[in-house]
Amino acid sequence: MDSVHPTFVWTVLASRVVLPALGLLVVAACAPQPIVISPLRLVDLRPRERSSVYLNEPLVLHFSAELDGASITPDSVRIASRTGEAAKGARFVVGRELTFMPDPVRAPDLRDGGYLPNTSYVVELAGFPRADALRSKDGACLASTLRIGFHTVAIEIPRSGPLLIDDSPEQALPLLVPRKNLSAANRTRMQPQTGLELEGEEPIDPSSLSDGYFALVRDDGSSSPASYPLRPVLEDNHNKRAFHGQGTTLLRLLPHTSVPPGDYRLQVNPSGPHPCDFSGHRIPMIGQEGPKQLSIHVQKNSGNGIEREYLEEFLD
Repeated sequence: MDSVHPTFVWTVLASRVVLPALGLLVVAACAPQPIVISPLRLVDLRPRERSSVYLNEPLVLHFSAELDGASITPDSVRIASRTGEAAKGARFVVGRELTFMPDPVRAPDLRDGGYLPNTSYVVELAGFPRADALRSKDGACLASTLRIGFHTVAIEIPRSGPLLIDDSPEQALPLLVPRKNLSAANRTRMQPQTGLELEGEEPIDPSSLSDGYFALVRDDGSSSPASYPLRPVLEDNHNKRAFHGQGTTLLRLLPHTSVPPGDYRLQVNPSGPHPCDFSGHRIPMIGQEGPKQLSIHVQKNSGNGIEREYLEEFLD
């Protein structure tokens, strides 16, 4: 048998070791790089001063990435008092921003809005490992559940400061008659059973409304015209110019007694309490400049309702 040169033997053995190693290097070079997704983070929350939050002040939360709107629910973004009563309002998502807009106040005691006065609340944002954790559009979850507290402004009598944010603090914007209630002669139409409807150009402070301010007075030249007091009911109190556009301000004036058909003037009591905006400015009315007053034509009962009866709807 011929002898095998030792150099050849070592060359063959070395090739058997090197070739598998090269194969591992090729596979490693072709493997896809792992995708790293950073957790979703809360970057900022307004208001930053959380000891006297106004009763209509929105909460605005900024995150590190665009939010998945489907992950925003009353459970994943929970705002409740320390006694467990949930704040009432709407949630809006725009890109990386989440806004909670509290429901407006309509009751004179200001206790029917999204927040209760002088109350501590906790904002709870669901995070990992909860199944309902807030997510970004790329699927990243909030790293952990967050809890942030705030306290609403207290109502003091007499008032010592503002309780509600006014978007037009320099002046009050007027109450207007909706166009649908104006006749061709620019006279305001009024159904006895539904009262007089006025739309506000900005929200009204409900505590500034009083029974003795509005009245209908006969406009037929009589020397002693009959007067019919009107009761104000604030049906809606949204800012119609707000970015999220949830509604408008709607004030309905309901007669205490049946008003006969005919022509009337809307009279206001110049010395009594008057409607104000959130900054305390007196709200003007179209047609209420000086002695000029709003002309109203009270129509015959349409038969769709009972004159001494009206309907108020409570959604909550």
